[in-house]
Amino acid sequence: MDAEQCSILVQKFVSGLPKPIAKQLEDVELLVCPDTATATAELREQMEGEDGKELEALPDDTKGVFIGEPMESEEDADGDGDMETVTLPSGIIVIVASNVKDADEVVLVVLHEIGHALGMDEEEVKALGLGVSPSTTGASDDGSTPGASSPPV
Repeated sequence: MDAEQCSILVQKFVSGLPKPIAKQLEDVELLVCPDTATATAELREQMEGEDGKELEALPDDTKGVFIGEPMESEEDADGDGDMETVTLPSGIIVIVASNVKDADEVVLVVLHEIGHALGMDEEEVKALGLGVSPSTTGASDDGSTPGASSPPV
């Protein structure tokens, strides 16, 4: 799929998200890149100047990645589980157009990365049925890419 087609699909899908989800994602940039080399360059540029964060090249088969601070919530001081504050996510979601084959896969990858932005780990995202064939090149044993908040998929 080319980057323009993918970008149109992503924009159409994201514009249809429920308002509460869209509100939570206001500070998350969504970027469609034609290939992993462009995605790596864009992410490095975005991360420039952030202390101690160095992004290795994304694996060639990466479909999407979230880099940034996922949503966090703090519990009440008495530990009863009531939420007092919620810190909304910020960062960037990158979709690699050349590595997704159709509209269904684009939607799946976007939802997968939104899950990470909202604070879910890989197992939680997969438990929602949003598993994406993970990239096998360039990832560490735990599936993460150095400098990334979520492993590339």
